[in-house]
Amino acid sequence: THVLSMVAVKTHVPHITCIATDPSLTRAGTPWTFRTLADDISQAGALVQWLKSEKNRGPIGVLAAPSRYGKIGARTVARLARNSGFQVTGPLVMSVKELSDSIREVLKEKSSIIVLWGLVDDGLEAIRELRKQGYSGLICGGDGLASPAFFAQKTVPVEGVVVTCPYDLQEDSPANWKFREAFRKRFSTEPDSFSAHSYDTMNLLAQALKNSDGTRSGLRDALASGNEYVGVTGSLQFDASGNDRRPVRLAVCHEGALNILPDLP
Repeated sequence: THVLSMVAVKTHVPHITCIATDPSLTRAGTPWTFRTLADDISQAGALVQWLKSEKNRGPIGVLAAPSRYGKIGARTVARLARNSGFQVTGPLVMSVKELSDSIREVLKEKSSIIVLWGLVDDGLEAIRELRKQGYSGLICGGDGLASPAFFAQKTVPVEGVVVTCPYDLQEDSPANWKFREAFRKRFSTEPDSFSAHSYDTMNLLAQALKNSDGTRSGLRDALASGNEYVGVTGSLQFDASGNDRRPVRLAVCHEGALNILPDLP
């Protein structure tokens, strides 16, 4: 994604990502890159603020998937949690080879909150091992776990896990119901956050093209104009750096679904 961003700068071609959450991508000052998904700073910040509001002040253990997504997100949430006064262990890598040792380390530090930053398979394997080692406390995660493949599966117990939730599958809007119906018909499963953001990104691009003069710079200007786009993931506008401006919501896994938590005051 960073390579494409550099190509975009040199060729003056707009670059839009709907899955990359690395904060540096849109904070480097390039006017050609846009992001339609909340970055790690926004997501981790929302999670830490929620933990503070719930008076969950116990030690936090942070586990990172061995991917770039996992490592950057875990480092971000660990830094923000420490800055907010939490005692933090980690991030520790939750690769298959190191998972048991990493979990043993965070539990040795009496962590009462575990934050997992990774995708579905990473999260499920970590929770399976946490339960195996006797952990019964609060588990949280990033948007990589906000997928039906995580919260709706019945093999690993995920009841009560709290995740950042950029897309509400149950959003009661005509656009969302139409999208869900078409997605289920095509793929025989419910869409996840990445699918919904991909769909919105393509429609946003089509809208911007319609509102532009058809040139590269005209398309960039249309994207950066501040015009609101309303899609299945909600109302989207970019800030001056090309970042998604929307506040991050949290949700709790409950009975095979994600229940959106109340916004913080």
